[in-house]
Amino acid sequence: MKKILCKICFLALFASINVMLWAQENHSNDAVQTKEFFLSLSPHTSGASIGLDYGFIGHQLTHSIHFEFTTLRHAKEVRQRTATGGVGGSLANVSRSFVYGKQNQLYGVHLGYGGKFHFSKKAKNQGIAVSVSYAAGPSLGLVRPYYVNLLVSPEEIIPQTYTEENSVIFLDPARISGASGLGFGWDELSLVAGAFVKFGLNFEWGYTPRFARAVDVGVMLNIYTEKIPILLITDNQAIFPTLYAAFQIGKRA
Repeated sequence: MKKILCKICFLALFASINVMLWAQENHSNDAVQTKEFFLSLSPHTSGASIGLDYGFIGHQLTHSIHFEFTTLRHAKEVRQRTATGGVGGSLANVSRSFVYGKQNQLYGVHLGYGGKFHFSKKAKNQGIAVSVSYAAGPSLGLVRPYYVNLLVSPEEIIPQTYTEENSVIFLDPARISGASGLGFGWDELSLVAGAFVKFGLNFEWGYTPRFARAVDVGVMLNIYTEKIPILLITDNQAIFPTLYAAFQIGKRA
């Protein structure tokens, strides 16, 4: 009888251990995320950008595909308005702010390799995870002509970009009635090849198994194969260094 009870107890203990191990294994599988997706909105010292990262999570290193669209300004750009706030008396003619002497607007399209090196892990319900973030790859510069509303006659205002023919009135502040807006110049784009590199610190907080939020701060460098003619009134550049702060939301699976 004792042998039978011992066997029953042994089988029950064996079964209990197997159930516990099975439950723990399933729980671990449910808790482990191997992929992540982040959307980033990033003001920086030369404009702003929006980015997407699709990453593959490792123990200490996350590899990701990085895409970003960014605006890039010349360091000497200054926005202003006309002294009268626009030509004419109606509200429709109130001028937009404009950049005096601006010839083109530059946008950068980045597609490259990125990642995060995790050197600090947070607890599940408290703390902050700290990582080193980086990204690099080719950049395509989109150069769009910059349009302003020019007073070409006492009663006529026409959206125009800079040409040799209109250079005198284009650079006369008294003839400018504000910027023409984003709807102009897209059919006149020119392309410039380049590259980008980013390096920063990533701070993630508010742990949940699926939802993620973080702030990434650091430096970004855009380098193009030629100087971009952004301003007419000063030297232009082919290298654009910036400081950025990216606000990120995402999910893991």
